[in-house]
Amino acid sequence: MTQDNTCKSYLTIKQFVEKHPFTSVEGLRWKIYSNADFRKKCTRKFGKKILIIEEKVLEYIENSK
Repeated sequence: MTQDNTCKSYLTIKQFVEKHPFTSVEGLRWKIYSNADFRKKCTRKFGKKILIIEEKVLEYIENSK
């Protein structure tokens, strides 16, 4: 088992939108629920909360065509 020692920044949807106003709560929720690839790479469930991995979302945007 490999261990990733990088610190990931987990944010709620609301926190992500406040920090990155280029998106909206509704737009981000739509992306999470309609795109399985985005959901798998950029989010984690913690109980009932959906957490956004900030670095992965920015990387996903950078690599999208």
